[in-house]
Amino acid sequence: MLRRLWRGLPQPARRTLSPLHDLAKSAVHTYRILALAASGRERARLVAIGAALLLKRVGGRRGGHLYRVSIARSGEQFSFWVGEWSDLQVAREVFSDSQYELPPNTTADVIVDAGANIGLSVLLFARRFPDATIHAIEPDRTSVGKLLRNVGHLPHVTVHPFAVGATDGCSVFREATAGWASSLSDDGEGRIVAVRDLAQFVREVAGGHADVLKMDVEGAEWEILRCTRLADCARIVLGELHRWALADGEGGTLSPGLDRLDVTFLDRPGDGPFIAI
Repeated sequence: MLRRLWRGLPQPARRTLSPLHDLAKSAVHTYRILALAASGRERARLVAIGAALLLKRVGGRRGGHLYRVSIARSGEQFSFWVGEWSDLQVAREVFSDSQYELPPNTTADVIVDAGANIGLSVLLFARRFPDATIHAIEPDRTSVGKLLRNVGHLPHVTVHPFAVGATDGCSVFREATAGWASSLSDDGEGRIVAVRDLAQFVREVAGGHADVLKMDVEGAEWEILRCTRLADCARIVLGELHRWALADGEGGTLSPGLDRLDVTFLDRPGDGPFIAI
């Protein structure tokens, strides 16, 4: 309800109230993170860890010390390593907001996680489908280190440190000050990374067709959706669309990418988290 009220405000009012909106949003997100704590003691640890990571964020630093976090979700406990504030936000999305929740009757033998970040969605998939083969794709070097720390020991998980797009090749990749915002870059600033054709990669590792494809690739999805019908390589597609990545006047199209799939957006139509079956 509050989100709808905010979007209904005229632009000048939104600009004026933006600092208060950001503060309220941060407070809600922080509450959701703390609510995940497996115990009162862990909640106190999360407060201390969050404070340390916020200070690191203010200083513009990403590397350095990692903290082990334990959270509880639906009676199950998950433990993982974090090293920056955005890692806790990813934990909120995965474990509190249930952004990558699959239908109850889903079965999966092969899962491809494009934009695996630090591996929290991989942990969720591996817990639900312990015998599934999972391919975790992540080009951000700092995130890859945490991804390997969090899921590299799992027997059916393979980590791939490259980016994905609509074709094979190379591209400039910008490693942002917050790992979950790193993305392929149009302005030439960043480092050169290998890029794999996502649909072709899925067909290779899945023997033709994956059961689940998760795609959260910070804007690279629009080129993929323009060039590839994902129903041809995966039974279920879920992830996030980023309209902020579109150029002014550019309309993001879901076709042919999500053709022949029933698409449900979890937040707002045409943007944000979605699942397509």
